[in-house]
Order: sequence, then structure tokens, then C-alpha cells
Amino acid sequence: MEKREIAELFGIGEVLSLESIDRGHINSTLLVKCSDGERYVLQSLSREVFRSPEAVMGNIAQITSVYGNSVDTGIKIPQYLCTAEGNNFVNYEGTTYRLYRYTEPSCVSGDSFRKMGYGSCWAWIQKPTSIF
Repeated sequence: MEKREIAELFGIGEVLSLESIDRGHINSTLLVKCSDGERYVLQSLSREVFRSPEAVMGNIAQITSVYGNSVDTGIKIPQYLCTAEGNNFVNYEGTTYRLYRYTEPSCVSGDSFRKMGYGSCWAWIQKPTSIF
């Protein structure tokens, strides 16, 4: 099964292209572009770092169900898409994949993080490079 087929298991439109996002240090990350104009992020979780990626995704599902997208802080929590079976991940040949909607690169102000009990500014920079 190709990675575009894995992405389509999450019920998205036809995948036109996949581009590597090389800014991460742990997971392998791809930008998915679909025929309907939507963009998503497909990640394969590193089993070297996450011994039980299924448990990680279970924890994420619980956090998302409680906090969703916080209006108070303006911080968006990735909304992982589910498969037809209701799972927020797919296991294929020993690799766990997850998919969420692409969010434009942004930086949250230090004030927002201080309100939440964190210290400094955090930036999520995504820079795709085409792989096909």
C-alpha cells in the first residue's frame, strides 16, 4: 500500500501529491494535497521514540475531547482524522500513521503561553519539499 492510499483511509478526497516536511526530528511527516484543495499532514510515528504509538494516539484523543480548540488562548490543537473504523491512526506493516488538517505556520505569543503556565514563544514552522 502506498502512502497516498494510507492517507485516503482517513476518508479524505483523492490525493494529488505528497511533499516531505523536513523540519521534524522524531516522526516522518508529509504534506498531503487533495483534489478538493484541502491539505493535510500525514505522519508516521517513530517506534524508537514512542514504544506504543497506539497509546499515544489514545491519549491525544482524550485530550482533544476535553480541550478541543481553546477559544481562551487561541491555540489550535491538531484535530486528528479518524478512519471508517473510528481509529485516529492506521497501522500498516509495523508503522503507525496519523492524519490531521494542515495549519499554516504560526507563532503563539509569549503572553498566551504565560497564561497557560508556560514560558516562552513557540513556533511551528512547516516547509514542505516535494517527493513526487
